[in-house]
Amino acid sequence: MSVHQKKNFITALSAHAGHFFKSVSFVRLSEDGPVMTGRLKRLALAAVYTVFASAASAQGVLYDCDVTEKKKNLGWISNKVAIVVAEDGQASVSDSVILYFAKRPMAAQVDRNNAKKLNVSWTLKNVVNAANQVTPYFDYTAQINKRNMRFSIYAQPENYPNRFSGKGSCTLRTGK
Repeated sequence: MSVHQKKNFITALSAHAGHFFKSVSFVRLSEDGPVMTGRLKRLALAAVYTVFASAASAQGVLYDCDVTEKKKNLGWISNKVAIVVAEDGQASVSDSVILYFAKRPMAAQVDRNNAKKLNVSWTLKNVVNAANQVTPYFDYTAQINKRNMRFSIYAQPENYPNRFSGKGSCTLRTGK
């Protein structure tokens, strides 16, 4: 893969997802965060496979993660999270919260990527909930145990004592 292709990898995924999700309205905002409707749950799954399928074919890997256990079952932790790691180590993440606020997948910081673990983090900025409360930064961290594909995700809003979390499992998808 050329340097030009690598640079365009995340951009292409973001544009593709952004175009798809702009035309569909399926999230409602509550005081506790964005809430997926039944329509979103079906479309999110389809979008993960459609939008991120190019990750596998572009020599990247897709971690298709399902959150099955949530602490404080509120809308700040999505039921479905997609993490793409490109061949050059760049990462992108998408879930219903990101798509609601950022309108497209976003770049993630790779904090650790070795044979045992993948840790990524990202920040949503200037998040406004239904009560019109503004959170300047909403920090997310996701961890994948590569040996058993167990997944955990944590969200911490700045200036609030709340901490949201979820656990589940991931499926690794590659183009090979």
